[in-house]
Amino acid sequence: MERCGLCLQDRPLRKSHLMPKALYKIARGRGVDLVYASRVEGSRYTDEQIAKSFLCDDCEGMLSRKGEQIVCRECYRGKEGFILQEKLRATGKDWMLPQVGSNTGADFEAYLYFGASVIWRASAGKWPKKVGRMRKGLGEYEERIRKYLVGETDFPKNVSLLIGVNMDKEEEELGLSYTISFPFYEKQEGHHDHIFYIPGVNFTFKVGKMSGEIGRFLKKRIMPIMLVETSFNENKFFKTLPEKMLEPKGRLEKDVRCRKYE
Repeated sequence: MERCGLCLQDRPLRKSHLMPKALYKIARGRGVDLVYASRVEGSRYTDEQIAKSFLCDDCEGMLSRKGEQIVCRECYRGKEGFILQEKLRATGKDWMLPQVGSNTGADFEAYLYFGASVIWRASAGKWPKKVGRMRKGLGEYEERIRKYLVGETDFPKNVSLLIGVNMDKEEEELGLSYTISFPFYEKQEGHHDHIFYIPGVNFTFKVGKMSGEIGRFLKKRIMPIMLVETSFNENKFFKTLPEKMLEPKGRLEKDVRCRKYE
């Protein structure tokens, strides 16, 4: 037996995915090619899944039950709908915050747990180099987030989550809402941004002592999380994808969806 990366117990391990397998099923069942974004290999269309022996059955089940099942059900699913977008629109605002005693909006705890589990996996696991620079990217926060995921501590201080919900109309999306990206991080003033995408939703974790208005605002919330309206068509990640992720490869290099942003 090997040691589980999350509970640290010696147990039989199963093949764990860096990005939840359920996300790939959403797009694969519709014949959609995903954008694989790696700072090492470049960007290309693929449905390749990255997995390795990492977690035990109990921990995989916990991650699924406490986060993945809810988030994967509410993200962009084409003709099946986009529940998280509907919940945000129902507020009549371009943002949503956790509220005491309210059960009409998003399940913020599930989104916080899911997002934390993804960036933790990226930092803690020994994933192939081709997926980009992620190993130990959380630094001292890696262990703090692990303890939160297994229920030993509360969510760590000085970590906040901004969730961007794509509000573009379907005919304007050009397939961008099906994008899944591996987590990557960028250094900011006083903190790091840990970023990844799932269909229709962008997760940005602010890790470290964040200064400025957003940092002060989130620090006063009952939970360090906020949903905001965004446009994938105008998103910096998609506009610079062909240029910043090395050289586009394969069909992506010639696709009109990339030429639009050159």
